Amino acid sequence: KFDSDYYMQEILDLIETELATFKLFQIKYTNQFVLQAKCFKAIIMNLQNRLKEGVEDKRLEYTGFKETTMWDTNRLVYVNSFFEKLPEKLRAMRHKLKTAPAMLIESTIAEVLDQMVFHTNELKSLLATTRLQDEWPTLLIMLSVSGKNDIAVCRL
Repeated sequence: KFDSDYYMQEILDLIETELATFKLFQIKYTNQFVLQAKCFKAIIMNLQNRLKEGVEDKRLEYTGFKETTMWDTNRLVYVNSFFEKLPEKLRAMRHKLKTAPAMLIESTIAEVLDQMVFHTNELKSLLATTRLQDEWPTLLIMLSVSGKNDIAVCRL
């Protein structure tokens, strides 16, 4: 229904792939925290570039053939708000890695990694609502007299 849903899935897949690769990198380069921080900064930069490309390509706009419902419109507003804030959060995470003192670099990497996982979970939550409204059953309220004759039906 929305190109934005595919875009969010692409971003989520990218993040999950990058995090899995980074965990392998951490295992391979154990105790080389400056190198790990450099690698993680590159991952964040790649993600920032992908988000920038998505904005330029207008991937977060409605491209459906049907008229949007109020739920669709509100969801797109929320999704756009999330993606407007995400680059700022990524910039802050990258800055934190850049400015971390050498003796605190290990804990800083762990903290930034936790933040990235948190944002990944937020994105997963957004994707879980992708077709939620479309999958809701039709809700009917029926008023009847003595349970026999319907006097009113309201479709919600």
